[in-house]
Amino acid sequence: MALNFDVFEPTTSTFLKLYNFVMTEQATSQHKVAFLAQFLADLMLISQESMEPFLPSLIASTCLMVANYILHGGKVSDALKPRDRSLFSEWHSLEALERCSSKLLDLWLESQMTGTRMSRFQAVYSKFTAMAKERQ
Repeated sequence: MALNFDVFEPTTSTFLKLYNFVMTEQATSQHKVAFLAQFLADLMLISQESMEPFLPSLIASTCLMVANYILHGGKVSDALKPRDRSLFSEWHSLEALERCSSKLLDLWLESQMTGTRMSRFQAVYSKFTAMAKERQ
């Protein structure tokens, strides 16, 4: 007798999909933020050692906060509207979000300073450049 269980460990991508689903129902401009958040999550995979102490749900929350920060400017702690931030602060403290976002912003800046050719970020840039072209 088979029980037909699907057991998996949730990843950052799993949480991004969940959070984006909830946030997309609230804001139609969320698609650019979601795309950039997934890009940041992929960058994070390359630099796993700096993100290791953080839970996947915290990293997903942070990717959305930082993506919103990059696209809209302002303080990282103010990146999400209060109603959106409450979605994440139920599970993570604002301090944890800020610590993780600081590391993720450092990674983002490093990826921007490094030429994409022959860098450790090249595969991520290639993937998202192709995805952006497909969307046009």
